[in-house]
Amino acid sequence: MRRIILLTAILISIADFSFGQMFCGTPVPTVDPLRHVNSNTARTASFNCYTVNVYFHLVNRTNGTGGQNASVINTVMTNLANAYNAQGIWFNKTGNDVINNDAYYAAGFTNGPSALFNQLIATNVQANSLNIYLLGDAAPFVGGSAGSVPSSSCVIGGSYSAANGFPNAGSSVQPFVPSFVVAHEVGHCMGLLHTFETSLGAELVNGSNCTTAGDLVCDTPAESPSYAFQDNSSCQWVVSYSDGNGQTYTPDAANIMNYVRPSCMNYVTNGQGTRVRTTIGSSAVLSPVATLGVPQLPTLTLNFNPTPICVNQSLNGIASPTTGLRFGYATITWTANTPTYLAVDGNGNGVQITGVKKTATGSYATFSANASFALCGTSSTTTWGSIVTPACGGGGTTRVSISAFPNPATNQLTIASTSSLDSETSDFGSMPDLASVVSTSNFSARLINMVGSVVAEGECNNGLLIIDTSHLTKGIYYLRVKTDDTAIERRISIVK
Repeated sequence: MRRIILLTAILISIADFSFGQMFCGTPVPTVDPLRHVNSNTARTASFNCYTVNVYFHLVNRTNGTGGQNASVINTVMTNLANAYNAQGIWFNKTGNDVINNDAYYAAGFTNGPSALFNQLIATNVQANSLNIYLLGDAAPFVGGSAGSVPSSSCVIGGSYSAANGFPNAGSSVQPFVPSFVVAHEVGHCMGLLHTFETSLGAELVNGSNCTTAGDLVCDTPAESPSYAFQDNSSCQWVVSYSDGNGQTYTPDAANIMNYVRPSCMNYVTNGQGTRVRTTIGSSAVLSPVATLGVPQLPTLTLNFNPTPICVNQSLNGIASPTTGLRFGYATITWTANTPTYLAVDGNGNGVQITGVKKTATGSYATFSANASFALCGTSSTTTWGSIVTPACGGGGTTRVSISAFPNPATNQLTIASTSSLDSETSDFGSMPDLASVVSTSNFSARLINMVGSVVAEGECNNGLLIIDTSHLTKGIYYLRVKTDDTAIERRISIVK
C-alpha cells in the first residue's frame, strides 16, 4: 500500500512539474518577498494607488515573421486595466519595439528561466518600465514567465491547446498574449504567487495558516497544485482533492493567478490587490517603474431616465453613486470614462457625488454634477459633468399624462394614460376624459406600503389598468407608475 501511495504522489508531482513548464516558468520563491517590509510601510503602501509604466517588446523570428501585430498591445492594455484598475493599479504604456531573433523567439524555460530566456529579458531594457516581451501565438515558448517575484520583466507566448499538452483543451485553441495570461505574469512581477503555491507550505482549507502558507493571501481559497488545468470549458473543476485535515478544496477557477484555461481567468481579489500595492510601494525592483497616483482623473457623463427632463421640474436630494438622484419624474445616474472610479471602498476612495444642480435658460435646462475624487492617497479635486436637455412644451408635442382615481380608493384603483398637448401632468384623484385615453400607451404600476413592500402591481398596454385594492388595509400607500418616458410617484389613500 505504501508503494502505491508513493507512486501516486510521484505521478502527481510529475504532472504538476510538466504543467509548470508548459505554462508558467516563474521561479518559485522560498521565502516571502515581503518578509522584511516594515508593517507601517506596508500599511501605507497598501492604501496607495499606483501607475505602472509598461514597455512592450514584440519578438519575431530573425526574418521578421511569426510574432505579434502591434495592435495586440491595445488588447493587452485593456486586459491589464480590467484586471487591476479596481485594485488601485493603473498602467501607462511608454512605448514598444521589435526584436527579430530566432534564438530568442524559441527561448523556453526548464525548471525556471533558461540562460537564453535571461538574455532575452536583458535585451532593449527600459529602466523606467516593466518590460513585457510578447512572442507569437505559435511560438515554441508556450505560456509565460516572469524573471522572479517580484520582477521588472516577463515573457508570454504560445497558445492553450491540446497539441501543446493541455489535458482538457479539447478542440479549443486560445492564444495567451491577447488573454489574461499577460495579467498573470504581470501579477508575478508585482508580487503575486500562484493560488496553489506550496513552496512556503500547503495552505489549509480552514484558512488557519493563510498568512504563512500558500499564496500568502487570505481571501483566495486554499488549493492543491493537482488542480492545474483540470477545468472544463464551463470553468468547472473535473477533479476534487482534500487538504491534510480531510477538508475538500474549493479553488477559484476565475482567479487570474490560477492554472486554468485563459478564457476562465477573470479577476484578482482585494487581498491580492493589497499585496500588489504593498509590493510596489516597498520593492526596490519596482520603484523605478511605478509612480504614486493615477494617470488622470475621470470626467462624468450624466444619464437621465426617462428623457427629456423638463425645466419646470424641481430638484430634490443629494446624489449617491449607487442609487442615483430622483429629479422630478426621472432618476439621474452617472458614468465616468473610467468606470472603476465609481466604486467607493471602505476607506472612502472613489467618486463622491456631492450635488447636482439645474440652470434653466429659456426653453432648455442644463444639469451639472459636482464630483469630489479621493483616490488611494491622491489629492482630491472637483470636476463638473453637464448635460443640456430640452424643456417641456413649447413645441406643440403631444405627450402622455397619467391619472389615477378615485383617491381615496376603497376596492379598486383605476390608472389611465391620456394624451395632452404641450404638457406633462399627473392627476391623482379625478376621472379623466376617457375619450382621450391613448390605447397604444404602455405603462406599469406598483402600489407600495409604508414599509416599502409591493402590495399590488400590474402592466398595461391599452391605456387603462385596474388594480384590486379590496384586500388592503386602510392607510397611506405610494403609487409608482412608469411609461416609456415618464416615471411618477404619488401618495394614494385607501379607506374602508
